[in-house]
Amino acid sequence: MTDSNIDGVVRDVRETKQDLKQNVNKTTRREGKHLADEAERYISEDSGWTGRMRQAISMDYDSLERGRATFTVYVDSSISPYSERVEFGSGGRTGQPWEGSVQNIDTDFSKPKNYPYDAPTFSNDLFLSMMAWIKTKPIQVDMTLEEAALEYARSIANNGTFMHPFMRPAYEDRAGPNSRGGPLMYNIRRTVKDAFE
Repeated sequence: MTDSNIDGVVRDVRETKQDLKQNVNKTTRREGKHLADEAERYISEDSGWTGRMRQAISMDYDSLERGRATFTVYVDSSISPYSERVEFGSGGRTGQPWEGSVQNIDTDFSKPKNYPYDAPTFSNDLFLSMMAWIKTKPIQVDMTLEEAALEYARSIANNGTFMHPFMRPAYEDRAGPNSRGGPLMYNIRRTVKDAFE
């Protein structure tokens, strides 16, 4: 082997390393976007009201040293401060899925901070939120808007809310069973493999 051949091999390895780093970053960013899109899809397909949840889904991406990258998909609590209660339910209905929500959610999950969540207390904010909710849904009631909102607010304060999972099923769709399969891992493995072909 000549010095020029060794230089060529070293150059090829450096180029592959740079390509791999760029492609892993692209794949990581793309997978984060897919996860956020899946969470938004679950929210959109839920038959119950999810308020401003879709607008609150956000993604942060960080390119780290040594070719590593990470993404975080989360709910912006300044837009949707009630997201945990939507995902997990609250009060006496904690862990009980709403009939129009995802039903086959894995119940073996790490419990978030402050879980289980108390039912919201009856307040003017809850009453106004229920009024806004009724206006966005094709709900037919035999009472005034204010009376219906009052009934819903009282029911939630007394009984809690059903869960409307969106983040956990989106993650399960992307990561696959036990976080080992699914499109997320396939795409990352494919990116690494492509760099060496």
